[in-house]
Parts: sequence; C-alpha cells; structure tokens
Amino acid sequence: MFRVPTTPPHQTGSLKRSFASSSPAGPSTPPAHPPAKRYRYSPGRLPTPSPERTTFTSANAPNAPNAPPLAHLSIPRALPRLPTLPTVPQANLEPLGLAHVPASFVRHTLRTKSTLPSRPTHTLRVKGTQYTFQIDALRYAPACAYLPVLPRSSASSEELPVVELSLPNTNSFALFDHLLHHHQITWRAPPAGQSATAGWVCRVGALHGVWAIVVTLGLADEHVWDRLESMWDETVRGLERAAAEDWERRKGEQL
Repeated sequence: MFRVPTTPPHQTGSLKRSFASSSPAGPSTPPAHPPAKRYRYSPGRLPTPSPERTTFTSANAPNAPNAPPLAHLSIPRALPRLPTLPTVPQANLEPLGLAHVPASFVRHTLRTKSTLPSRPTHTLRVKGTQYTFQIDALRYAPACAYLPVLPRSSASSEELPVVELSLPNTNSFALFDHLLHHHQITWRAPPAGQSATAGWVCRVGALHGVWAIVVTLGLADEHVWDRLESMWDETVRGLERAAAEDWERRKGEQL
C-alpha cells in the first residue's frame, strides 16, 4: 500500500433556477422520514490493478551499496475503473431539493459553473479513526453513487450532520476533494533537498490513494475518471524518466 505524508442545500437556489428550464418538471419531494444524525457505510473490495506493470530494478540490486532506491518498486501501468460506471440513486438528491433532476445534469451544470462557491454541509468521520473531513453535499451527492443519502443540512445550524464511513486512504482525501471540485490536482513544490525521483514516488502514492477513494465512493463522473487516468499515466512516465536519470547519475558517480 502506498502511504504519503502529504454547496450546501441552502446554496442550491441558483442551481435550481438553471435546472428548471432544462430538466424534467415536477415538485421536489422531501424525504419520507427525517434522517438520523449519524450514518455508517462500509465499502467493498477494490478492483485488482492491471497486470501490466512498470518495475524499477537494477542489475546489481539489492546487495550493491549504491543501488537506486527504486530497486524493487513495481507500479501498475493503469488503474482499473469499476466494471460498470455506477448510477447515482435519485434519492441521493432529494435532501438537496433536486429529487427530479438527473444526477448527470447536476454534474454537468457544476462543471460549467466552476466559480460556484462551495461551503461545507456535512462532516465525514472515517470509521475506526479520528479523521474527519468536511464536504459539500452539492458536489458529493450527484457524483458518489456509494454514499448513503446525506441528511439535510441547515444553514442556520452550527453543527454539521455527521456521516461515518470507511475509507481505504485518509492521506489522499484532500486531493480527492480537490479533484472532484476542479477536475485537476495542484501539486505542492517538493521539500528542499528531495530528489526528483522521491517526489514522483510521493505522487504515485498519493494518486493511488485517490483512486482507492474514487472506487470506494463509486464515482459516477466519467470526466473525473478520465482525468485521473491521464494524471496516473503522466505520473508513471515522469517517475520512469526521473528514475532513469537518477540511475545514470549514480552510475556516473561510481566511475
């Protein structure tokens, strides 16, 4: 396992106005029963990565004292998608007042309104840990098919509703959240003195964690999947280049 250090319901008014002219008509139906304060959710198993892998080895590893640090690192060339792109249950949108608006249309509208402000509406508590993350239901409910129905969140309430679930990776959640909002990830500059190879290794670990979260939450947005696949390919290629340059430099130092 890779490890790396690393619009609430009250905001949906403007969205509902834009949905009204293009989406199926019909009154919004509130949940039949008020949701409980806490919810629990446990994910299934992650799919197996592609058997095609990139393996970083050296001819004299692992016994040579100057062997490169990636002597035994094996990375899949591609990370698999779910067998079928999941469908977001329409019930997930009911607490947002969008019960009759297709989730795909909500996602499309959010992509075209990239400047739409986002505020936390719920707190995710990772089961078995002390980790908590604040999320915007307007972004998560239409995109994550395996989330439970998020309870209504009031703008006047000081305490956000808490949803408890299991996550395969907590270090990468902030990156996943950024990817979901912006369809890209902005990487921080590597620490002073860190080699290019080590920096790419950290990115590989971080993206692998994002992928695990994407699978666990049942991401239904094909555009985000495409971007994640592209970033993974770019990162693996970048690591290959950095490792080759690092190994050539080490060989030169031994001459």
